[in-house]
Amino acid sequence: MTKKRTETMNNLNPAVKDSKRAKRPKAGRRPLADHDMERWLRSVEHDLISRRAREIFYERGSKHGQDLDNWLKAEAEVKRTLAEAEEALNAHFVANNSELNGNN
Repeated sequence: MTKKRTETMNNLNPAVKDSKRAKRPKAGRRPLADHDMERWLRSVEHDLISRRAREIFYERGSKHGQDLDNWLKAEAEVKRTLAEAEEALNAHFVANNSELNGNN
């Protein structure tokens, strides 16, 4: 069999493919840098605001011309909800850390 034909047949054989994949080093995930995390959080926040603004648009009967009002209302709601969630998480961690340290 020619070399090219053997390579083609190996490419069709899943066992050969898997053995070739196993030889490759696996790329590990690197931890997110602070600026990457900030960018990711901003994009999540923007997505939440966008979705909520769309919901408000439909709740108001799909009336056009209120884009800015819808956005500002959605932004205020989302930011308030995120702040409340952050406060709750911080309180939870403070409570758990004081229990772990024996500070009841």
